[in-house]
Amino acid sequence: MLVALSPFQLTEGLVFFAFAFVIVACALSVVVVRNPVHAVLLMVAAFFSSAALFIMQGAEFLGLLLIIVYVGAIAVLFLFVVMMLDIRIVATTKSRRKHVPLALAVASLLLAELAAVVLLDTTSAEQMVAKPSPPAPTRPLLDNTTELGLLIYSDYLVVFEIAGLLLLLAMLGAIVLTHRTRDDVARQSIAEQKARSEKARLVKVASKDGV
Repeated sequence: MLVALSPFQLTEGLVFFAFAFVIVACALSVVVVRNPVHAVLLMVAAFFSSAALFIMQGAEFLGLLLIIVYVGAIAVLFLFVVMMLDIRIVATTKSRRKHVPLALAVASLLLAELAAVVLLDTTSAEQMVAKPSPPAPTRPLLDNTTELGLLIYSDYLVVFEIAGLLLLLAMLGAIVLTHRTRDDVARQSIAEQKARSEKARLVKVASKDGV
């Protein structure tokens, strides 16, 4: 039976498939292109398209989080690292063939997992249609950001604080591991300056003589 779609639903479907096509094309291009800088830029385009799909599905918090965290921080960090390392394109293309079997194995495993998730989702949806669930209790309608904030800071508060503490320890560990003391650099010692008894001293110097 054919169902007539409204112009809004038709436009929404076309926009959805357009963003989905951009995501798939950019994801394939990230693996295929030879220039690593181009690969990072294509990954940024894939992140933007994914954020647009999240916003279209009503998950505006996840969409904005994807743009702020992944595009604004992680992708920019990747771009700076790739440009600072100055990776040789010729050396990268020569060593690419030996990784093809491993890449195919990982891709096959991911496709099998996606197929299993789709099949399980379809089966659970059919069971829900066959056995309708009782109506849920009425509750005030809240947006996704408010719902997520209430859930994190009520049921998962301890887990959220532990995750923040682990990230803080990782940041401190990175600072400690990369910190190096240099002897050839003049450093200011505030304690020694405060411990001095003479703050200032007047010296009478003869003409054309140094101190």
